[in-house]
Amino acid sequence: MVIGTGKKHFLFLLMMILSVASCVSRNNLTVPKVSHFPNQLNGVNEIWSLDNIYTIQDSYNPMLAAANGNLCFLGGTNKAETNQLVCINDQGGDLLWETDSNSHTAIHATPNDILVAYSGGLPRVVKYSHSGDLMWSRELSGSGIMYLSVVGDQVQVLVIPERFIILDLQSGETVEEIVGSKVYFHSNLETVVEQNGLQSVDPVSGNTKWASTINDEILLAPIFLDDVIILRTGRIIGKVICIDRKTGRSLWISRDNIIGNLSYSPADERVYTLSRDGELLSFDKNNGNGKILTQFTAGPFILNGEQDVGGYELAIDESNNILFILLGDSRQLFAFKVE
Repeated sequence: MVIGTGKKHFLFLLMMILSVASCVSRNNLTVPKVSHFPNQLNGVNEIWSLDNIYTIQDSYNPMLAAANGNLCFLGGTNKAETNQLVCINDQGGDLLWETDSNSHTAIHATPNDILVAYSGGLPRVVKYSHSGDLMWSRELSGSGIMYLSVVGDQVQVLVIPERFIILDLQSGETVEEIVGSKVYFHSNLETVVEQNGLQSVDPVSGNTKWASTINDEILLAPIFLDDVIILRTGRIIGKVICIDRKTGRSLWISRDNIIGNLSYSPADERVYTLSRDGELLSFDKNNGNGKILTQFTAGPFILNGEQDVGGYELAIDESNNILFILLGDSRQLFAFKVE
């Protein structure tokens, strides 16, 4: 079949228009919102979930904390506004209270208190009650706060540049300071510092009690239990390592596919975390035996660096045995009852 010159020009022009339209369409495609759903639950039951929960990913601290019926997070329900401290009821996800919370870097929940660390301007630690009342605010010298934890009646804070400050939980007054070391934990019996791995130092004599050489980078603050120390290596992705508290010897190590922070449940002595493949995992503290509690659909999870996503956060409310999972790519928050 012979096509006339006029028709040829018309077809060529039509093809050019369609080609340009196709390019424009591809260049302006909006990536569909990622959604995850738990599949084949094993040892947990989903009780509720929320969408549009935004937190800023932090390499040192989770932005999620739970205790005594409260689940609190540093972020917001709008991508453009993540400067709130928000507390919700952990039984149903209903809002309890919220307050402005600029430049926050860490949160920790106890049965009676919510502790928040701030690094904008002078770093400070603020204590709230579970009903949202401001109990005290303590300014600290330095350029920022790296870690915040609660040990008994003490608030332990690692400030940049390296200075470890211990505050009284009730008053906020300074109890003790250690200068010049990256300290994770301090008591009358030992000081645990990072120096070519982890070291346990006698706080009186200064002698090293044990040294555990870990080649991988440690950023997230370890979990200190009576008999072991549990930590996660790496920045975005790493592995779980369990260390004997008396000797510093590694007892067990997970695969190198763990993202987010670790959450520990004293009731069942298990460590909860997430894998890159979209698995909610549980490890036996004593032997490292793991099981998959659920496999989230639409895996693997998207990590920061691949796209601009939030953090992957875990927290557990020991009083109600509820495990919370915040997924950084889909901005979904799940609550699971642990059986």
